[in-house]
Amino acid sequence: MGLYLVQTDSIKDIHLLISHTHWDHVSGFPFFAPLYDPIYRIYIWAPIGFDKTIRDLFVEMLVHSLFPVKLEEIKAQLIFKNIYEGIPFQISSFKIDTHYVLHPGVTLYFKITCAKNTFGYATDNECLMNYHGKPQAITSSHSLLQEYLSLISFFKGRNFLVHEAQHTPSEYQPKVGWGHSSVANASILVKHTDTSH
Repeated sequence: MGLYLVQTDSIKDIHLLISHTHWDHVSGFPFFAPLYDPIYRIYIWAPIGFDKTIRDLFVEMLVHSLFPVKLEEIKAQLIFKNIYEGIPFQISSFKIDTHYVLHPGVTLYFKITCAKNTFGYATDNECLMNYHGKPQAITSSHSLLQEYLSLISFFKGRNFLVHEAQHTPSEYQPKVGWGHSSVANASILVKHTDTSH
C-alpha cells in the first residue's frame, strides 16, 4: 500500500486506523514508504491504552536499538489522534463508529459509513468465549448471546463485515481466553448481525 501511495500524486493526506497496538498490528509501520517523504501528512487514529498514549508507544517502538530510524527522524508530518469508544468521528465523507471487543488490551472494532454503505472491520475478538458447540444451537434468545447484544446491534445492517476467525473449533479449545474466535463462533456473530436473518 505504501509503495502504491508514493506512486500516486493525488493523495497527500493518509489516515491509518489502528484497532490496537499489539505487535502484529503495528510492526509494519516503520516500513510504510510515505513516512519518509515530507509531502505527506499521516493521521494515526488509535485508542488510548491503559498507561500510554499512541504517540508514546510509537516512540518506544522506534528506538535505535530496535530500528535504525527514530520517530522524530521520520520526514512525514505525523498527527496522532485518540479514539474513544462510542464517540464517532469523521474523516472526509466517512463516519467512523467504534466498539470495544473481547481481546487482551484496549481493542476496538470499526464501523465505517459512507453514503449508503456501511463496512464493519473486526479483528481480534473472542466471540462466545469458551463455547465449543454447534453454531446452529445459538439462537437469538440463547443466554450465551446476551453479553454480545451490544456488539450485534453495533454491526446490524452493515453491508460488509470483515471478522477474524483464527482458530478451527479444535484449535480453539486450548486457547480460550487468548482473544481470538473460532470459525464456528465467528459465524454466529456474523449470522446475528445479518438483517436478512
